[in-house]
Amino acid sequence: AYTVALTATDSSGSTGTAGFAWTITRAAGLFVATISLAPGEARTAYSQTLAASGGAAPYSWSVTTGSLPGGLSLKAVTGTISGRLAPGAKTTTFAVTVTDSSGQTASRSYTITVIAASVRTAMMAALPDGKGYWLASTDGAVRSFGAAVLYGSMSDRRLADPVVGIVPTPDAKGYWLVSSGGRVFTFGDAHSYAAKAGMRSPQPIVGMVATPDAKGYWLVARGGAVFSFGEAHFYGSAGNSALARPIVGMVATADAKGYWLVASGGAVFSFGDAHFYGSAGNSASAQSIVGVVATADGKGYWLVASNGHVLGFGDAHLYGSATNMHLARPIVGMVATADGKGYWLVANDGGIFTYGDATFYGSEA
Repeated sequence: AYTVALTATDSSGSTGTAGFAWTITRAAGLFVATISLAPGEARTAYSQTLAASGGAAPYSWSVTTGSLPGGLSLKAVTGTISGRLAPGAKTTTFAVTVTDSSGQTASRSYTITVIAASVRTAMMAALPDGKGYWLASTDGAVRSFGAAVLYGSMSDRRLADPVVGIVPTPDAKGYWLVSSGGRVFTFGDAHSYAAKAGMRSPQPIVGMVATPDAKGYWLVARGGAVFSFGEAHFYGSAGNSALARPIVGMVATADAKGYWLVASGGAVFSFGDAHFYGSAGNSASAQSIVGVVATADGKGYWLVASNGHVLGFGDAHLYGSATNMHLARPIVGMVATADGKGYWLVANDGGIFTYGDATFYGSEA
């Protein structure tokens, strides 16, 4: 406490005195209250807010030693560490300093552990003669088996979105990869007719289908929207429908004048010259359909569920399923042989299951 006496004198020499007392209370010591930070996964969003106690607000935050993992930044005003962890982000240790309005500072060291992004098999594509196939992973890696030739992959590049499919050209001398963000990547003799980058869909892309002459393709979104490129014609979509379940797959008719969409609940939507042969809406597997494959003549189709159950409609014959098998990982797709007398099922760990005249050439599992 301080006591001060002030004396005032006017022009005639008169004076007046008054006493004043001040009590100055020192602000409580400033310290960083957040003890540790949560780990994060590469390619995913991250947000953690630091907290301070004591001192005098407002606070200002800064990284004073080391650096944050790639893709993250610290907001000076709020103390929030946020961003999307980069594909190659590494675990880092760094120090953060908070400064209050009076200039007091306090610091604390942290470690953000970065977990590698989950990589899983996204889809499979087979050679027209059935003597080989490719597997594509969500990180853009492509593996070839049998007589399938590797024309390249995206595994050495940073992807903004995971890869969700691989589609071969008719002569099997190339293929496309498509990401959930609608980006299309070409390899071998596959041509680009436009990628959806810059034309973002409200829903992620879940599949791609090429025309028989490889001069165009369609992309289908989870919400049922269909995007056509090159010589692929638009025949309609489920984008304006009140879908009970999201769309998970698409397949075109043999003449490319129509296509089917399938929802995870087993509902099938037909457009153009695609005929409706039935759906899995009342099936026990209706909650887990992951794909649709048409027969060679387009007079039928198969639906496949994540538990390996296969359903045939029209002239699609059943050659077996993985329903009674103990699957380590769920099924994510199905590919039919060219003559329609067999098919492969692929799991998200790269496991391959063959039925009918489909030949096993290897797997990732």
